[in-house]
Amino acid sequence: MLSREGEVEIAKKIEASKSEILDIIFTTPFCMRKLISIGELVKKGEMPLSELINDAEELAHNDLLEEKNHFERIISFLKTQFYRREKLQRSLWALHNNKTRKAEKLRNHLLLTLGKNKQIIISHINNLRFKDEVLCSLSNEFKNIVVEFENLQKKLNASIKGTHEYKKITQKMKLLKRLSAENPLI
Repeated sequence: MLSREGEVEIAKKIEASKSEILDIIFTTPFCMRKLISIGELVKKGEMPLSELINDAEELAHNDLLEEKNHFERIISFLKTQFYRREKLQRSLWALHNNKTRKAEKLRNHLLLTLGKNKQIIISHINNLRFKDEVLCSLSNEFKNIVVEFENLQKKLNASIKGTHEYKKITQKMKLLKRLSAENPLI
C-alpha cells in the first residue's frame, strides 16, 4: 500500500508526463489546428464541452456556460498565439541560409520568442482542463498521422518519380494533410 508521500510522488510524475505530452503535441501545427477546430465546434454547439473537460458533469448549468465562455476565450487566444508562432517560424526559416552576424542575432531572438510563445501556449492549454481521454485521443491521432506519413514516404522513396504510383501517393499525402487540418475528428 502506498503512503501519502508515494501517492503525491506518483501524481507529480503523471502531471510531468502530461506536460511533456502537451509540450510535444500542441506545438505542432496539426494538433494546434485540431484544437482550434474543436474550439470552433464547441462554440457552434456541435461538440459538447462536457465531453472534453474534467468535472463538467458536476457543474451546474450556469457554471457550465461560464466554463464554455472561458474555454472559447482561451481557444481564441491560442488561435492568435498559434498564428503568431507560424509567423515567427516563417521568419526563422527565411534566415536559415543567412550567415551574417545580424541574422544570427535575429535567429537567437526568434528562437527565444518561440520558446516564450510555446510556454504561453502550453500554460493556456493546461487551463482548458482537458480530460485525459481527450489528450490521449489527440496524441494517438497525431501518432497515427505520423506513421501514415512515414509509410507513404517510404512508398514514395521506393517509387520512381514520374510514375503513376508516385503521383497516386503524392495525391494521397496531400489529401491526408488537407483532411487532417480540416477535420478535427480524424
